[in-house]
Amino acid sequence: MTVSDSHIKFPLNLVRKAHERRFCLVLSNDLICQKSDIILMAPMTSDTTFKSMSQLEFAPSVSNGLLRNSRVLLDQIQPMKKSEILEKMGRLSLTEWELVMTQIVWNFDRA
Repeated sequence: MTVSDSHIKFPLNLVRKAHERRFCLVLSNDLICQKSDIILMAPMTSDTTFKSMSQLEFAPSVSNGLLRNSRVLLDQIQPMKKSEILEKMGRLSLTEWELVMTQIVWNFDRA
């Protein structure tokens, strides 16, 4: 999905240049997306410089709708009003989705 960049909070980068729209990954399941006005999402960036172990990089594909290699910022998961979504861009493959879910669990694992 894309949202207006102004709706996303970037707590460590207050001087960054805002973009008109930003790709984000919806993390809420289909039922929550249908029934709730709020979803969970993770912003994405096309700056593929390694920043954090909690982030994942994906290559563009026809199915995911990305325009260039991008990182999903799983250390910046946040709520978003569905009304702020500008457009749906694509869907991760099952393999990509499983990587995201594995990474999220790893991010929170305290073992």
